[in-house]
Amino acid sequence: MADYNLKSTQESERQSRHSTIFSTKSAFYGVLLMQEYVRVAEMAIADAQKLYDFVKKQHEVGLASKFDLLRSEVRVVNMKPQVIAAKNNLRIMELSLKNILG
Repeated sequence: MADYNLKSTQESERQSRHSTIFSTKSAFYGVLLMQEYVRVAEMAIADAQKLYDFVKKQHEVGLASKFDLLRSEVRVVNMKPQVIAAKNNLRIMELSLKNILG
């Protein structure tokens, strides 16, 4: 009976260790993924801003329509919430990792 209890305790400890390792790795790679997503989202908004600036200059000299200008402006504005959400998700993932690490 004592041997059974020992094996049961050892198995429980092993499962707990594996679960902790899995959670830690999962949170770590989640942080890396979110960091990359934030970087890509920031690059996309920077590109959209450059396009808006270009279209604005074209509009000022009569080479682009008001519609083109508004469309490029809306694109920039629509991307801002995505960047904010990505940064918030990154903070959540970082806190989750810190919580696991103690």
